Amino acid sequence: MRVLLRRAFSGAGLLLSAAVATASPVVLDTEQKAAAGVETALFKAELMRSMNAVPDAVTNYVDFTLRTINAATTPAAVISTPGGITINCNISGTLKVKMADTLPRVLHVRWNDCTVRVFGVERRLSGPMAITLPADTFRPDKLLAVRLGNASGEFLLQHRSETPEQNSDTTEAFDIALRGDLAMGSGTSSFVMNGYYDQRSLVEFPLGTPPAFFDYKVTAERLTVVRPRTFNDAGTLDDDDTRMVSGSMSFEQTQPGFGTWTDAYRFHDYRVHRITDFDAFTQTLTVDGRIEIARGLFGGVGCSDGLYAFRTRVPMFSSLEDPTRLESGDLVVNGSVVARFYSAANTPPSLATPVNGMLVNMRVRDVGTFNYDAANWFEALQPTGQCQ
Repeated sequence: MRVLLRRAFSGAGLLLSAAVATASPVVLDTEQKAAAGVETALFKAELMRSMNAVPDAVTNYVDFTLRTINAATTPAAVISTPGGITINCNISGTLKVKMADTLPRVLHVRWNDCTVRVFGVERRLSGPMAITLPADTFRPDKLLAVRLGNASGEFLLQHRSETPEQNSDTTEAFDIALRGDLAMGSGTSSFVMNGYYDQRSLVEFPLGTPPAFFDYKVTAERLTVVRPRTFNDAGTLDDDDTRMVSGSMSFEQTQPGFGTWTDAYRFHDYRVHRITDFDAFTQTLTVDGRIEIARGLFGGVGCSDGLYAFRTRVPMFSSLEDPTRLESGDLVVNGSVVARFYSAANTPPSLATPVNGMLVNMRVRDVGTFNYDAANWFEALQPTGQCQ
């Protein structure tokens, strides 16, 4: 189950947001703090996948909506029908579409208990959408704005899964707006995102075990994103260069036995550039910029909340067989820690060749140099840093 979030900032996160421009990065003046800082850089690079999952889900559901409408009618027909056009869903329910003869073209969609198959799963869709089109087509290359849900109610997707181990009733709820240029495929998206995505699951277990409620909510507040993303024709090369220019995002999770906790982030030109080559089965990663972090329940005893500044001097390279085993790379954390990553094949003569898989060479200003020989960066840094 993923991490969930309800408020943009709470507790320590609220304090962080008040010290934006003048804040100094967390001081990394011991081996433990330095190792925790490098762990933070690498763990939070993976967090970008969770952040991108929300706009990706929005554009995927909008694309499904436009495909459904395009199969049933045309922009001209919708514009010429002021009362709107009702389309029957392929299992049950309807959706109604309206679009005024004004610019920009805003397509208003209302899903009415519409049961369809979305990405191979039977789902029931309800609630409003508003989609701003750049031209009179339901198959655009980009969108100018999207709103899922509004003041009158959320946009909802509901589905049920049943297995011998458990049954799950899940509701995905959206009240979120993206405004700017939204690429519908390869290309550059540049947008501001506000609102939330909330995944609510009631899980039933066999043998009379009481059902359990899980909740995962992601909230964006004035989050400004620039994201060039391209694929090759075969779909085997994914070049994703995401930059969170400003704004905040938080993740709140509720789980039985743990209660509710929040992880919150504020961004200052925070950039994660990941190139995934499925043919070569490799990954290249760079992490740059600044991010304010307020961790929740599972940060680790060695973590320090606050502002972090990252600079990649040499991209970090790994095989997809184990992306945490970095074969090369050079990363600066908070201006005082330099972490270099080596495989046995490229370790310089001045350092001992690793025998366990990789070497982390960490230099900490005014403290010293530390070397870790381990199977991957997590096993190298976690015993000292104690942060995740």
